[in-house]
Amino acid sequence: MHPPLDTHSQPANATLAEMVTARLRREILSGALPPDAPITEIPTAERLKVSRVPVREAMLVLEQEGLLVFGLRGRARVRALSPVDRLEMFHARLPLEKAAARLAAERRTEEDLAALEANIATMRRARTLADVSLLDLDFHDLVFRAARCPWLLRFWGLLRGELALWLTSLHREQQAITRRVRDDTSDAHESYVALLRERRAAAAERHIETHTRAWLEWMPVEPGEDLSTTAPATGSKSRSRAQARSRR
Repeated sequence: MHPPLDTHSQPANATLAEMVTARLRREILSGALPPDAPITEIPTAERLKVSRVPVREAMLVLEQEGLLVFGLRGRARVRALSPVDRLEMFHARLPLEKAAARLAAERRTEEDLAALEANIATMRRARTLADVSLLDLDFHDLVFRAARCPWLLRFWGLLRGELALWLTSLHREQQAITRRVRDDTSDAHESYVALLRERRAAAAERHIETHTRAWLEWMPVEPGEDLSTTAPATGSKSRSRAQARSRR
């Protein structure tokens, strides 16, 4: 049962539509609203105890972010990522992350480093996996801003919504097996910031490539697929490569 919208816990200057957007975004990314779940105006408005107008505005924002899709009849549902979607996002993400790492190492300021370190400190205190996932995305946002390349930041923004879906689902899969998502992510980010602080551009680029490629272990895999390959099979009932190996 989803509780109504708590307006008291929101930023003082946030509009009702922004509050509804943040609430639905979190429900989607946490898995409370799973892939393909329908999102309709009236039931959602009644559940959150708001009018239909902010719900409608929130749904349009979430569609732009890639978290919702509208069908031919105007019905919205939570976007479901196929194995092909996930692999293609990996290939789109990797060169962006590498470019941001190199530029951030060259252009970062002390204020950038302080913001990154504050993010890591907050992550280490996070109590929910959803908070860890959102803080992970915020960390990468900060790296892209530290790179001070408007075009790179724009391309990252185009990918971010779908990447949030991908990352949060992978975090849930990883947490179910390792129970170390918060600690492993925090440790990796600390190592990354140390390289940025020392302005070791090439090393920072190698670090983020290794970190990003590690997520291939959590790409979906079909029973019987060759685990030495990196391209996932299509289909909805797939496990990750790491899950497949863990059950051998």
